[in-house]
Amino acid sequence: MIRVGFIGSPRGVVPESFCNSSEYLMQHSGQNLGNLAFWLGFTRLVGGNVLQVRWNDNPEALKNRIDVLVIAAANFLMESNDLSILRDLVETLNKPVLISGLGAQSEDESKIPDLQEGTIGFLKAVASRCENIGVRGDFSKKVCEHYDVKNITNLGCPSILINNNQNLGKEISLRWNADLTHLSSASASIKENLRRTESKLFKLIDKTNGKYIIQRPAALLKVIRHESLNKTDLEYIEKFRKFIDPEMTTSYFYNFLRKNSIYFTTAHSWLEYLKCTSHAVGTRIHGSILPTSAGIPSICITHDTRTRELSKSVFIPSITSTEFSQFDGTINDLFSTITFDEIGFYERRRELATNYEKMFKSVGINISAHLKSFL
Repeated sequence: MIRVGFIGSPRGVVPESFCNSSEYLMQHSGQNLGNLAFWLGFTRLVGGNVLQVRWNDNPEALKNRIDVLVIAAANFLMESNDLSILRDLVETLNKPVLISGLGAQSEDESKIPDLQEGTIGFLKAVASRCENIGVRGDFSKKVCEHYDVKNITNLGCPSILINNNQNLGKEISLRWNADLTHLSSASASIKENLRRTESKLFKLIDKTNGKYIIQRPAALLKVIRHESLNKTDLEYIEKFRKFIDPEMTTSYFYNFLRKNSIYFTTAHSWLEYLKCTSHAVGTRIHGSILPTSAGIPSICITHDTRTRELSKSVFIPSITSTEFSQFDGTINDLFSTITFDEIGFYERRRELATNYEKMFKSVGINISAHLKSFL
């Protein structure tokens, strides 16, 4: 049996979350609770148990414990990232690597991110130890090729395969134009190009008594969890309040967060909650994939290369942030305007499952019964 080392939380869980701080939640979710989605998605495809590996683990101590290193990647290819630690782990272990979900982040498809040497080194170290690197979409493929890494395949994100219901697309299609009863929105980003969009989503959730799903940062989670706030937290909260609505009082903002916000420390509990909603619209890509996985009509509001390429790659319906901020209708009007490609969604998931099977076999990993059910 091939011994698999997995970088990430194997079950998409933040362990012992209830008795730990919001900072702990961030530290154990890669600074974004949305990461729980693709960690769960990836491990559901692996046949057998996996050993959790952390970036800073001693590679010499791991050498005799694993045969293959599996990396459930995210938007690693960013200018601000230095992946030297991960590069050193891969090189010192010198084991076959299976990686998928790797993404590049930029505001514009014409701008290749200027990656740091440690990140370029990581990319090349992985490329030399695998048959193909699984990337999120066409832009990420373009970035890898720019840095002379050519063994690339577009695998979207494994989170789209969390639910193996082969009728999932049909069920979503049947619910697509149903009346809105309970809206959820995974958003809360303070990127300047999202100012109008985020403000609109906030007011929409407030008006409809929907749920505002928080994935990060710790400061917002601290308000919801009634934790002590330090100076940095207070500065961020004030910045966020002014970003959403300068006229809103601080007390109103706190009350909104405690009444209308929710967060999740396991992917399963997130999915279970979403079963109680009717529609989802938001700026977080995994906050859009998870409702889809739960059979809920979901639209991603795209605002950078990452959200655009991944929405396209896994057939998540989308609208640009500019289009959404200018849209003058109701949420039901929005879903009537945007279509869901039921057939394309079904065929793409089967295609991805087939590609994952090939990738797993290339390093000798058994595939799970879950993955086999797609084939």
